[in-house]
Amino acid sequence: MPFRIAAPPPTGQERTRLASFIVAMCLVILLPACREGDSGPATYPLSPELQAVMAGLSEQRGLPAATNIRAGLVRRDDVRSVVGDALSDSDRQAFAHLTSLYRLLGHLGPGEDYEDLYLDFVADALVGLYLPLTDEFLVVDDGESIDFAALSALQRSIVAHEFVHALQDSAFDVPKLFEAAGDELDWTLALTAVIEGDAVLHEGLWTRGHAQQVGAGRAWLGAQAPRAAVPPSVEREWRFPYEAGTEWVSVVRASGGQQAVDTVLRGRRITTAEILHPELFASGWKRADVALPDLAHGLGSGWKHESGGSFGEFNLRNLLQLHLPGLVSVTACAGWAGDRYDVYRSGSESVAAIRVAFSSAGESAEFVAAIDQWLDAAGGVRGAAGQPLYSLRDGRGLAVTSPAANEVLLVFGTTPSTAGKALQLLGGS
Repeated sequence: MPFRIAAPPPTGQERTRLASFIVAMCLVILLPACREGDSGPATYPLSPELQAVMAGLSEQRGLPAATNIRAGLVRRDDVRSVVGDALSDSDRQAFAHLTSLYRLLGHLGPGEDYEDLYLDFVADALVGLYLPLTDEFLVVDDGESIDFAALSALQRSIVAHEFVHALQDSAFDVPKLFEAAGDELDWTLALTAVIEGDAVLHEGLWTRGHAQQVGAGRAWLGAQAPRAAVPPSVEREWRFPYEAGTEWVSVVRASGGQQAVDTVLRGRRITTAEILHPELFASGWKRADVALPDLAHGLGSGWKHESGGSFGEFNLRNLLQLHLPGLVSVTACAGWAGDRYDVYRSGSESVAAIRVAFSSAGESAEFVAAIDQWLDAAGGVRGAAGQPLYSLRDGRGLAVTSPAANEVLLVFGTTPSTAGKALQLLGGS
């Protein structure tokens, strides 16, 4: 469920452009659960004006027009319940897994929940959405029906953006793309970047071609800042598909045409490293295969594997940016070559292991140096002499070691003892 958000959250971060904030719920493009009966906002076949917009975007994007799309309005007061009802069991499970991982890493505090944060945020800021499983398009508005001629410039751009998603879904079956990505954080985020970057680019082309329509240029009149406070690292994650994704689509289209972009929409696996470094995409570069052993049995009775997959260069960079400047984080992660993470849980205890391969021993050493700075900033206190185990300021534990010259192993635990036990099982002590 790609979402269009009206304005940036009030995190105090510097804004480089006065434009509508667009955000996707990064690690998962939410796909709506089947609705029972006639619940939910009323939707209707596209009006002639909306059909004309769809036809124009179809020609511009080079994809057949999406058929059987229905459109409607959702009132601001109903947004949270509509979005909540659209979450499937797998969506809620994915949110729960993100909550566990992000609390361990420090993106979320002990009492923060990813799903609650998400629902609170979209309740304030959502301005449009497309539901691929029901082929429905909704604009957030307190009116009675969609009158395209009366829509603001912002709302018209929302129509264009979400109609591009409808074209993508009709041609490539977006839900199946995300089913293939499964729990892979890196693949899912990179795929989201391609989908959203494609939509932002073609929304922009369409908007520029219709700039003289009544209402153009007044998009910010109706925009409001959401009340929900978003952690800066989560905001960076939500911005990534729109900012980095749009740049990636522009670069790849310029060198390989739209068909190069569409190889991803046809199922080609992609990484955030390729989004961040577009030259890798056409070079034949392949991520390194990295493995971790199953720790569930060794951790003891009650421990179960909760989630796992590829973590990715962007997520590694975002982790460093919790305590380090952006440039330092970007440089330290630029040699990312592949990784694997796994999360285990037993009641209130949890542990996450992340094994990262770099392109060279030098790149690995640069990352280790950055982690040393990160630990200082996070209040890390080293344990027993010779043990690569640290207690963080908030009570979490972090172990850092190098299984090979070009690899780094990070083990986060709810407590230092939990992280230390996992480290022992991984042969890091």
